[in-house]
Amino acid sequence: MNQTQQETQNSRSSYEMLLNDTQEKTQEPSLTSAETGALWQAYISESLVHHIFVYFSKHMEDPIIKPTLINLVDATKDFLSLAESVLTKEGMPVPRGITSEDINLNAPRLFSDNLFIPLLKAMGRVSLQFFSLSYMDSSRKDLREFFRDGLDRLVMHNQQAAELMQVKGTPVPPPYIPMNDKIDFVKEPNFLTGFFGNKRPLSVLELNNIFFNVQSNALGKALLLGYSQVAQSKEIKQFLLKGKKLSNKYFTDLTKILLQENITVPPSYDAEVSDSTEPPFSDRMMLFHCNFITSLGLQSYGMALSTSPRHDLAAMYARMMAEVGAYADEGAKLIIKYQWMEQPPLAPDRDKLASH
Repeated sequence: MNQTQQETQNSRSSYEMLLNDTQEKTQEPSLTSAETGALWQAYISESLVHHIFVYFSKHMEDPIIKPTLINLVDATKDFLSLAESVLTKEGMPVPRGITSEDINLNAPRLFSDNLFIPLLKAMGRVSLQFFSLSYMDSSRKDLREFFRDGLDRLVMHNQQAAELMQVKGTPVPPPYIPMNDKIDFVKEPNFLTGFFGNKRPLSVLELNNIFFNVQSNALGKALLLGYSQVAQSKEIKQFLLKGKKLSNKYFTDLTKILLQENITVPPSYDAEVSDSTEPPFSDRMMLFHCNFITSLGLQSYGMALSTSPRHDLAAMYARMMAEVGAYADEGAKLIIKYQWMEQPPLAPDRDKLASH
């Protein structure tokens, strides 16, 4: 048994112990709204991730990537089982999420092996943020252990992804810059300018945000390009194409900034999309994933805005947030129209209760 398999086995043993613990009826405090929301969202998101991994495992040919991918399929399956047990114990209905009915493993491959590593890196980044926040926001000991176990698993998989990146050379790492030999302080207000006059060089915080958002839009563009090829509904196809066009616009705008600063730019992944038109995923799953990507884009641009003092960058991110917000609203209305949106637990309607 190699190291990766041993680490996965240890993680699965941890899952089994936690699963057994959840079967014991203990007098725990009621769930807080933060814990309820985190449990619900964890199951929904993990069901999407699991079935994406299942799809890639069916078509993966790269002998270096495949063992890690098989471990990921097993780990996400175990986590879903554990999450279902926790939800059941708490008397919460288990969400439908994404199921095997949403994927067609017999369809021709839509994405190449090379798209898997940047996709794994992006999903790992998002999941680490979610689980760390869920851990911090949870009060009950058992739920803190639940989310900490998820964090431990994600750290292990992040390490595996980092090792794959070194071996395969994808995706391109953030650029290297010379280090300053002393600290310095901002002395003039023109540190904030960006529309007129001489623009100062990008700060490392601004550079990192731009580079990450270029990579994210390159990945989103490739995913939506593939999804738009195989979508069955004309209305959903047009929506996906609109998202692809938006991602391409942001990829171009952000890449232009890096080129002006003589910074290495991340590549596009469009070539990793095949010419297949037979859907491996349901329209429901692709629309759900698109809306998920859109919400993450809003978060990313908001974070970039908060750490970008240059006025031109702040204005750019504000514009992006407005455009993506409008697109997200369109996607939400579309998924509601098809009655595919699962409603999260709601706070009680006190006015309605009072009138009753």
